[in-house]
Amino acid sequence: LGAHGHGSCNDNGLLLLRTCAEHRLLLTNPFFRLPTQEKATWMPPRLRHWHLLDYVIVRRRDRQDVLVTKAIRDADGWTDHRLVISQMWLRLQPRRRPQGKRPPGKLNTLLLNLPANCFDFSNQITETLEDLHAPADNATVETRWGQLRNVSQSTALEVLGRAHRQHQDWFDDNDADISNLLAEKNGLHKAYMDLRTDATKAAFFRCQRLVRQRLREIQDAWMIRKAPMLPLTGSLTWTRTMTWICHLHYQKPSGRCSSFPAVKHRDPTQSHRKSTSMVAPD
Repeated sequence: LGAHGHGSCNDNGLLLLRTCAEHRLLLTNPFFRLPTQEKATWMPPRLRHWHLLDYVIVRRRDRQDVLVTKAIRDADGWTDHRLVISQMWLRLQPRRRPQGKRPPGKLNTLLLNLPANCFDFSNQITETLEDLHAPADNATVETRWGQLRNVSQSTALEVLGRAHRQHQDWFDDNDADISNLLAEKNGLHKAYMDLRTDATKAAFFRCQRLVRQRLREIQDAWMIRKAPMLPLTGSLTWTRTMTWICHLHYQKPSGRCSSFPAVKHRDPTQSHRKSTSMVAPD
């Protein structure tokens, strides 16, 4: 098969060529002029004659990317066929960012757990559907569904709003204080960049040290407030909540809080034994 094939072609070879031509595929083995020991892949037990039965198939447009395809004589593949390798020139395409309109965010459906909000949403959606103009008799199903969908989404967004982020971080509850600290530090840094003197340098590094200290205190105080949740992990049935609390318990601390021994550095084996005992059933 091909310009530098080996042996003759039988019915199976013609079927393979027909399939490759139909799907725009290419046999890479016959395109390289190689000796028989690097081309043939199988020899019958009784007939001492080599055959080419194993092929590497690529798309026709990728022909120029194939460097060589050959059989390896000394490779042990636990079979009577020789191992066939193919060296190719591969180029990874850069990851494309999704273009177009962003998908709508999730609605804050937790508000429906409150009876007042649930009653308000029910009234709003009922009034909106009553004011909705009836579609024409010849309107398609897609048109009717699109009208109902748009009205329902707009009403739900107006009453419920978007859902907020579920992850809890130590800086979310202290965003205002942290912003003020960073604004002061950035101002002193700008002053030091504009006028490099000993006074501006000392003021900037002093403020930087105080900001780091204050951020550690805020983080440790937040972790202390979360500490009472740790004894509840044994009775929790919600896996995500239990995993989050255990991760909070064993995350790396700042090392400045002496009143919170649960976040001190410890032996990893002891941490594993403790986490196992925490989630073990009674």
